[in-house]
Amino acid sequence: MINLMEIIKSIFYGALFWLLVGVLIAIGFALGLRSVRSPSKWNREAITAHFLRLDAGTQGHGLRFYYELDNTTEKDYFARPDHDLSLYLRLDSGALATCAMNEDCAKLLTAVRVPSQEHFEIAIDVPCNIPGQVLREKSREKRSALLANYLNRELPHLKGFVILDATNRYEMLLSNGW
Repeated sequence: MINLMEIIKSIFYGALFWLLVGVLIAIGFALGLRSVRSPSKWNREAITAHFLRLDAGTQGHGLRFYYELDNTTEKDYFARPDHDLSLYLRLDSGALATCAMNEDCAKLLTAVRVPSQEHFEIAIDVPCNIPGQVLREKSREKRSALLANYLNRELPHLKGFVILDATNRYEMLLSNGW
């Protein structure tokens, strides 16, 4: 004869099993929905930048753009140009141009290390042939003005740079200040 306690125990364990299965399905569904949602917007305020100066690159090969990055967050920021960051040219149309697979294009020279609420200077090199008269100028201010004229004449559509950090979803706008 079937024991009533055995039947109740079987029903209880069966109900518990299906409740657990339902909870796991709900969790899986919730996680699946989260991964389908679009990523958060790019944060343009976390790391801000302003133009410092324009100079000739190493040994006069190309242009070197200097910017100061300001970390407005409560945490230290570190990123490497070869792994974490993507550098783009900002054109006057508002479009971004990439330098992917082109070694003769703009390059961020160093890793970016900006302590919380601090500043950090970065340099971007753009290879090009600079006229000798510009390179012979001894005054940094005059050389910078000559370089700006050269840049506006030779690369009139360049209006700055954009650095994207996809891991942190930071967008750093480096404007034209020359």
